[in-house]
Amino acid sequence: MRRAFSVAMSAFCGSILLVGCGNGESISCQERSFGVFGICVPSGWNELSAEELREHGVPQEVMVVFQSQQIGGNIPTVLITQEMLVNDFDASSYSAENVESVKSLPEFEQLDKQNINIDGENIHLHVFAAQPAADEPKKRFYQVSSVSKGVGYTATAIVPLSIETGVEEEVLTMLLSLTFDMEK
Repeated sequence: MRRAFSVAMSAFCGSILLVGCGNGESISCQERSFGVFGICVPSGWNELSAEELREHGVPQEVMVVFQSQQIGGNIPTVLITQEMLVNDFDASSYSAENVESVKSLPEFEQLDKQNINIDGENIHLHVFAAQPAADEPKKRFYQVSSVSKGVGYTATAIVPLSIETGVEEEVLTMLLSLTFDMEK
């Protein structure tokens, strides 16, 4: 089930070290639509082109990747993956299954799990630490998973274990704005 997440983590964690900083200002963002989903992208975050994704060897399951400005050689990253579901999952079950599936990552440690609501569906915002690449430091992950029209979607933010409030606010703004209700 979580092949897309595992492959995406391998593609990114082996080559990108992430860090962030914040200044405590309110988060302004621009609503962006990607056909089947929408997300609010804070200023300073840019979408990687399909060509850039191919250059990094990012698998096809990764629909979109956003990165903030490089800070001291490090780049905060949010990626959204899709997964064609073999079994019939509702959003809540898919979210719970994905919370369980990441527990097999090396050095896994659950940091937080909150119930949230996206498009009327009760799912989890799951925050955990793991070290997917042995030659990279342990990282913090923020993750939400949901289902729309038989397809599973997971939005994951990858940041350092210790992050400043501004970066955390930006990634939470993105993850909590995820929508599949494109008629809003």
